[in-house]
Amino acid sequence: DTFTDIVRKKAERVGDKVYLTYVRDFDKGIDEKYTYRDMHLQSNRLSNGFTKLGLKSGDGISVYQINSPEFLFTLFAAWKMGCYVVLVNTGLRGDGLQYIVDHSDSNTFLTHWSLLDNYLKIKEELPKIKNVLVDMNEAPVDFKLPEGILSL
Repeated sequence: DTFTDIVRKKAERVGDKVYLTYVRDFDKGIDEKYTYRDMHLQSNRLSNGFTKLGLKSGDGISVYQINSPEFLFTLFAAWKMGCYVVLVNTGLRGDGLQYIVDHSDSNTFLTHWSLLDNYLKIKEELPKIKNVLVDMNEAPVDFKLPEGILSL
């Protein structure tokens, strides 16, 4: 079975079981629950979006993202498509970040809005990156994405 088959079959067998509980805000008691079906459907939606951007099997996605459900959706979506994922340490900045992303041969960079400035400082040194996607969860209402950068 492929990764896609495994996820689909699990969603069919136990779709309503909780797969993930994520605490968005501990102090406010805000948590989110995702079922196996949710994970399957969310990752399908994201992989369809990746396809519309021109990603295909064998392409690389550099993921510079905080721990979140969206992080998992991205991994599942990429694996379903046959893309490889480069998990980039969120502590990296400047030359270290540029080195990892450039040498990964990724054509897509996915990050959280709170980390976007780190990418913007080195974007001119990353000519292989064709798509930049930003997870806007928890972003301030006045946060604006630069032109050419897409919301996840």
